[in-house]
This record gives sequence, structure tokens and C-alpha cells, in this order.
Amino acid sequence: MDITKGRNHGLNEAVILQFIVTSYVGIVEWWITNGMPYPPRVMAEQVGILLERTL
Repeated sequence: MDITKGRNHGLNEAVILQFIVTSYVGIVEWWITNGMPYPPRVMAEQVGILLERTL
């Protein structure tokens, strides 16, 4: 993660990491609470795409 340029320029690395971790935990919690409506492979792909957009 490069906070010296690009879309994360000037952001605090600790804040970015906390955002990513809480988002990941939240989506896993949602997935389990809602009866795992999508296969693990689909969830991994979706979360991977979202993480790439964040970083």
C-alpha cells in the first residue's frame, strides 16, 4: 500500500488498514448471519475486487 501517491496519498496507513479489516470482518459476519447466500468462491472473488479498489 503506497500512501505517498495515488488514491491513498496523504491517508494514514493505520486508518486504511483498520478500514479494510473491519470491512472484511463485517462482510464475513453478514455472510454467515444471512445463511451464507453465496458460495465461498463467489465471496472471495467479490471481496478481492473490493479490496483491489481500496488499495
